[in-house]
Amino acid sequence: MVDKYTLLREVLRTKHELAIAQQQFNVVSDPLLIDHVVFRIGAAEKQLEHLFRMARESGISFDGVQWDWTELDLK
Repeated sequence: MVDKYTLLREVLRTKHELAIAQQQFNVVSDPLLIDHVVFRIGAAEKQLEHLFRMARESGISFDGVQWDWTELDLK
């Protein structure tokens, strides 16, 4: 069984990574950097899919959760 807090922490960390990659995508112009950022976005999206599948299979719900990672230690 997966611990809800641990899973939530990983979801928040991954959403943070996705947000950073999306911001970078908006400012990079070098083709190699664009490829790298697109890869990071795709990886974060796949990670979120995996984490939400784990939550669903474990009966964990995140209803009503504030998606604000600034309050958590993401290290």
